[in-house]
Order: sequence, then C-alpha cells, then structure tokens
Amino acid sequence: MSNKTTIKLIIAGLLLIVLIVIGLIVWRPGRPNSNDGRNNGQGADQAPTPEFLNTAEKTDLNTKGLIDVSPETEVQVLSRDSQGQAMVVKIINSDQDIVADPSRVAPLSPRLIQ
Repeated sequence: MSNKTTIKLIIAGLLLIVLIVIGLIVWRPGRPNSNDGRNNGQGADQAPTPEFLNTAEKTDLNTKGLIDVSPETEVQVLSRDSQGQAMVVKIINSDQDIVADPSRVAPLSPRLIQ
C-alpha cells in the first residue's frame, strides 16, 4: 500500500468515527422527544397550566384531616394518583408561590425537613 492510500484510509476511518459519535449524541436513546407523551400533549414551547383544587376537593381533604384550609385558600395540585386524587399539593399565599411546571419539582429530602 502506498503512503497516500494509507493516509486516505486513516482520514476516512476518523471521519466515520466522528460521524458515529455525532449521530449518537444527536439521536441518543432515552432522550425525550416531542411525541413520547412526556409533555402531556402540549407543544414544546407551551408551559403547562397550573391546576388548583376546587372547593369540593378542599372540603373533602379537610374532612379527611389531610389539610386544614379554608375554601377561599388557593391550593395548587402538583401531582395526582391514577384515580385522579390529589397526592401532592401546595398552599398558595401569593402569585409568586405558583409552580409553573409541576413536573420539574424535585422531591424533598427528609433530611432537609427539620
């Protein structure tokens, strides 16, 4: 083999490796995409609308002794179970307390609660 042929093969091999690495970065498995159901049917540029407990749900949770809030208090739902019951809620004292995207709320560590 001539020197030029060897150089061409090395360059072609390196180019192939670079293209494979770029392909794996761009199309890596496990990467969320716009149609995998994780964005709840909303476009990528739309933020989810915050959801709040209605008066009946607040009364029900008060009756069960799970929370103690007046019907006028705003309570945001951060998570619901498979039956639609509120699992994680946040009491809203001002507009600044509203969580824009509840799916991005990280779980609290028991070590942080004193």
